[in-house]
Amino acid sequence: MKMTFDLPAIAGTYRISRPDEIETPRLLVFHDRVEENIARMRRAVAQITGSDRLDLLCPHVKTHKSPWVTHKLMQNGVSFFKATPNEIEMLARVGAPRVLVAYPPLPHLVKKLSKLAESHPHTAWVVQISQPEHVAWILENSALCWDYMIDLDIGMHRTGIAPHRALEIWQQCQRSNRLRFAGLHAYDGHIHHPDPQTRQAESARCMQNLLQTAEQFRGAGISVAELVVGGTPSALLDLQNLVDLRPQARIAISPGTWIYHDTTYDALMPGAFLPAALILARIMDRIDENHVTLNLGHKRFSVDQGAPDRISLAGGRLVRWSEEHTVVEIDKSSRVRLGDYVLIAPRHVCSTVNLWEYFVRIGAEGEIEDPCSPIEGRNR
Repeated sequence: MKMTFDLPAIAGTYRISRPDEIETPRLLVFHDRVEENIARMRRAVAQITGSDRLDLLCPHVKTHKSPWVTHKLMQNGVSFFKATPNEIEMLARVGAPRVLVAYPPLPHLVKKLSKLAESHPHTAWVVQISQPEHVAWILENSALCWDYMIDLDIGMHRTGIAPHRALEIWQQCQRSNRLRFAGLHAYDGHIHHPDPQTRQAESARCMQNLLQTAEQFRGAGISVAELVVGGTPSALLDLQNLVDLRPQARIAISPGTWIYHDTTYDALMPGAFLPAALILARIMDRIDENHVTLNLGHKRFSVDQGAPDRISLAGGRLVRWSEEHTVVEIDKSSRVRLGDYVLIAPRHVCSTVNLWEYFVRIGAEGEIEDPCSPIEGRNR
């Protein structure tokens, strides 16, 4: 049995050859969509830089948390990854060459990182520092030498030090020969403006602020080797702005969501990438002629950005959900039956993926390539 699914405003048809062999609900990852997203990123980078090499990517793995996706990115030339503490063990196990741990280094994280660095010496680790306490915690809880980036707050106001104070942190780090300055990290995750021109202008402002900080360092005789910037909505804008400004540093962009994409970012960046991770569910009950119930609840999809709004039932709309149930409003004329399969694209794919232990990988013709691909970095 081969089934096809179309979702509103999402290009292309999703094929599943043997859905009856998949226990639902289940997270599916469509291999051809992942490949296409990598190809689209390659083309976008080439349009900006003149080269389609992906070695300037430092993709954040918090979206997929997957060994398979990490290997796929490495096969495409990616050697530098960004992670929170939840994913670092997975990256070490798969042999990621270099990892930026983009999270303030609390003492327990420093100890954990030290053990990983000793047991996986072929991975080069970079820590994030923005406060004097971070310096102290690293030095007190590890005897190793560490490359570090100074985390700048360029507008998100979540982590990072004000750019004009960055030299103070560098001076703190200089007191120890176990800390080696690797560059500046500037995440502009606040750039979610619906208007593309506003996003472009805010990116330009943030990148100008970053480069002013880099110039302060150079003015003090300090080399800034690398700049790591950007989430999915801003990364390519940041890259373009930095290329135009010609910084004397290596540029690395760190988007994460793009590899799977989701409908929230698709609304911001229509058609830039394709949703690649979707949920397969089934109709398990019918309330009345206008409402059916799926065998799926919010224990399996994230609602932090709102309920999913793209579903393969024609005219279907999620109207109520609980831990294990989702009620969908349908048109009276819809010819649906109990047991019918339904495909749903998540609004926020990162937090949705974290709710699953593994995914089923689906090939280009709908075949099941892997029935149990682990999501190793989840729920840590």
